[in-house]
Amino acid sequence: MTNRTKSRLNHLIQHGLFWVISFFVLLRVMDQDGETTILDVIYTSLFHIHLIAFVSFNVFLLIPKHLEKGKYWVYGITSLFLFFFAFHLYHLTFSSISDWVFPDFYFVAVYNPLETFGILLIYYVISTLLVLSKSWFEALELKKENAELKELNSTNELKALRAQISPHFLFNSLNTIYGLSIKKAPETPERILSLSQILRYNLEQSNDELANLSDEIDYLKEYIKLQKVRLDHSDQLRMVLMGKISDQKIPALMLIEFLENALKHGNIQQKGAFVILKITVESNSFEMVCSNSIDKKDDGKLNTTGVGLSNIRKRLDLLYPKRHQLEISENDHEFEVTLRISYD
Repeated sequence: MTNRTKSRLNHLIQHGLFWVISFFVLLRVMDQDGETTILDVIYTSLFHIHLIAFVSFNVFLLIPKHLEKGKYWVYGITSLFLFFFAFHLYHLTFSSISDWVFPDFYFVAVYNPLETFGILLIYYVISTLLVLSKSWFEALELKKENAELKELNSTNELKALRAQISPHFLFNSLNTIYGLSIKKAPETPERILSLSQILRYNLEQSNDELANLSDEIDYLKEYIKLQKVRLDHSDQLRMVLMGKISDQKIPALMLIEFLENALKHGNIQQKGAFVILKITVESNSFEMVCSNSIDKKDDGKLNTTGVGLSNIRKRLDLLYPKRHQLEISENDHEFEVTLRISYD
């Protein structure tokens, strides 16, 4: 079920609950002698016909199309026509509809025009205030989320800038390239280009919350090229890509964090160690599974409560609320992180 469908369903449930409460309140009001009879129930039901039509037109049509768009004069004029319509529907209910639905009973409209207008006005004010209050709370929540996202962007920007000048990463990369140059290896220029592209991409994405998935994949490929040079067996570090990449988006520089942790704590240079990054892409979903062998000498495995993962969880909550899953599993030999994102 998509978020839009859930929102519509919640709206209908709230609307139904409003009318259940309304029914029991008016039933008590119209029950003059204190003993509720079938006639009271039928009369209250008939009385709700014009109220339901009146409120529904206001909530689902007039408010979204006019009031929420700032068309106050249009909303006011159409509201007057709505009152006129509801007033006549009330009399039509008890002059014709009641005879057709309940031919064995005789009902009459007992409220005069002023009383009818007063009841309609009460329902008009209550329904309008409920809709506006809900919109107000939603606006506050959105404002709060935007503020949190802005604050988080600042943190991510600082983190990305730090990654650009990470001494550990630069030392390893430059040391690898230096070793290749000493051997006069033909792939030396290509590795220098990979390092250049990695640093440039970090700089370009430091201010962006989302990035093209295709760009992130290219970034990972260049990063893996540099890392593989230091390995005895290149298949110890693998990235498997399944599916077709089109215009999907992904949080910028997020996937590299999972890969870096796997390389750091998996001690990839040991015999038999491995890091495998599997990415599955569909038109409406994304899945990443990052697994690495466990170095038993390493007591600093990926901390599931660390600042890095905490920030990732928060970014995902803000960008993909209720549309993502982040799962972590571990056994004696393997550590695995699974990320799923739904674009629906």
